[in-house]
Amino acid sequence: MRALEARLPRFDPDGRFDFSQDAGTLTLSNGLGNITAHARFVPVGTWSSETGSWLWGWANESIDRALVAPLQKLRDYGAQTRIELLTSERVACSAEEAQEIYAVAVHLLQAQGWYRSQMTPTSVIHTALFDIRLAPAVKAPVS
Repeated sequence: MRALEARLPRFDPDGRFDFSQDAGTLTLSNGLGNITAHARFVPVGTWSSETGSWLWGWANESIDRALVAPLQKLRDYGAQTRIELLTSERVACSAEEAQEIYAVAVHLLQAQGWYRSQMTPTSVIHTALFDIRLAPAVKAPVS
């Protein structure tokens, strides 16, 4: 996960992220509003501190079915190996255990990167990234 993390620009606390479910893309921008990275994303799952559970993207009805189609690979692998963790819609777990589930998913999907974001005060979305395109570095204007 650390090696994949290095594929994205450094976190900019003044920057922003934009998911487009219609396009299936994630766009990262810096505090100056310049796009720093663009990628295709797969919503792997969400972790809720309220319920203390992981919900797979394929079980989340608010996510477009086309976006989660790649997750069938994980479900198939889970069925073949009898790993219920990969076939159960919701899994009771801690935040640390959710990270481990996420790492397994990113590995099995052979993702090029990953991005995790706080969506609500109690919910974190975990995505796998593909076709990552980095924008050329833009320097801040000199005053």
